[in-house]
Amino acid sequence: MPAMRKFDALCLRADAALQAEAWDEAAGLLRRALEMQPEAAMLHAALGQVLQRLDQRIDALACFHRAVALDPECAEAYAGLAAEMGRSGRLEERDDFLRRWLAIRIRRDGRTREAPASATQIRDTTLVCVDCRYHALAADALSRVLERCRFERALFFTDADVRLPGVERVRIAPIASIQAYSHFILKELDRYIETGFALVMQYDGYVLNGACWSSAFQHYDYVGAPWKYADGMTVGNGGFSLRSKRLLRALQDPEIAPLNPEDIAICRTYRPLLEKRHGIRFAPPEVAARFSFESLPPPGPTFGFHGIDHLYYLLGMSDAEIAAYRPPR
Repeated sequence: MPAMRKFDALCLRADAALQAEAWDEAAGLLRRALEMQPEAAMLHAALGQVLQRLDQRIDALACFHRAVALDPECAEAYAGLAAEMGRSGRLEERDDFLRRWLAIRIRRDGRTREAPASATQIRDTTLVCVDCRYHALAADALSRVLERCRFERALFFTDADVRLPGVERVRIAPIASIQAYSHFILKELDRYIETGFALVMQYDGYVLNGACWSSAFQHYDYVGAPWKYADGMTVGNGGFSLRSKRLLRALQDPEIAPLNPEDIAICRTYRPLLEKRHGIRFAPPEVAARFSFESLPPPGPTFGFHGIDHLYYLLGMSDAEIAAYRPPR
């Protein structure tokens, strides 16, 4: 049998073993295939994924690193590296690998995804994204939101020359740290917002299901995904959050310092002051759970989400699957 036909036959058998979850057999077949084509990055990544299943983590890491060395655009290898960093509790490294995976997937998938059949009108609200580090990721997330919803305005605060249809770019000085981001959101965003509300999003937090929008969210000054705290101050996450103009003005109170992270500052550190002095209303947890999720699985479909780890599941889903997505428990 010619070498290429033998190689193809090995790959077919390996794929069948993978489908059958016969991990030991798949590992053996992939190793034999790699003996014939040792420069095949995808085979190294596939072998790494199988070795993860077999709990051979050191060998899996070596496979993923080899795949990336052969092909820096091997998204599957970055996904594998991210999984290993997560299992080791090295979350900053996990997120870095996930961002690399995400950037490659965006470039690879392009604009081929199916857009929702209709967009939801979000009245009296400005869409806001502030990003000076992950410009392409933020631009893609903005595009996904605007496929699902319409706003009075959409503002992208950035230091880069990024042009998006329907989005006003606001050039700002580079924001190079979480501390600088928190300062901007707490103390500078107010002067740009002319509508009654601002929907703050990030590259890893955006709209999933426009049909889950409710005007009842605008009965409150702050709505964000619930957190798990025992003291009642559980709302909420700022990476995808609705904030009233009244709140943005209240944050100019000189007693409110620009602490990091900004959502903890608003929703926990200064919540008593904001409620008592400025009459700020935070959404109750059951309302916030319909708005968005981060780490706590919601009871049903939500308007949006926040968290880079969710993107691993969401990318590549159909619009119907995205609309119904809830994080694995």
